[in-house]
Amino acid sequence: MKVVEVLDAINALHPSTLLTTSEAAIFLRTSVTKMERLRKDGDGAAYIQGDGVYAKGFNQTCLYG
Repeated sequence: MKVVEVLDAINALHPSTLLTTSEAAIFLRTSVTKMERLRKDGDGAAYIQGDGVYAKGFNQTCLYG
């Protein structure tokens, strides 16, 4: 899929849909690495990790909304 196609698909989603780090990076036009660094530093977009907002732990999926 091309970036434009991914952006169109993301824009067509319901507003309450959560995005993976990769999807959010495409939507925000940044890299996954930068998203991860911002999250580690306590900056960037709001996300949900594991069972709750800003949960601590390893290997837990982060979703952005």
